Amino acid sequence: MSAVFDKPSLRQRIAPMLQGFDGPLAFAVFLLACAGLLAMYSSGFDHGTRFMDHGRNMLMAGFIMFVVARCRRSG
Repeated sequence: MSAVFDKPSLRQRIAPMLQGFDGPLAFAVFLLACAGLLAMYSSGFDHGTRFMDHGRNMLMAGFIMFVVARCRRSG
């Protein structure tokens, strides 16, 4: 005996997380981050190590900011 359950699509599962997301603000922050990486790259390219480390750190910081922004108080 097997039952088929309708699983929501990936878009339907992600939609509640993105509710209230400010797209233009995120785009402005993205542009500023790109300008910072470009300035760092042009000022002195150190065989890519510093540039790649800074880019990785920026991605991790963006992910952490997104997670913290999604946390809500309970109660």
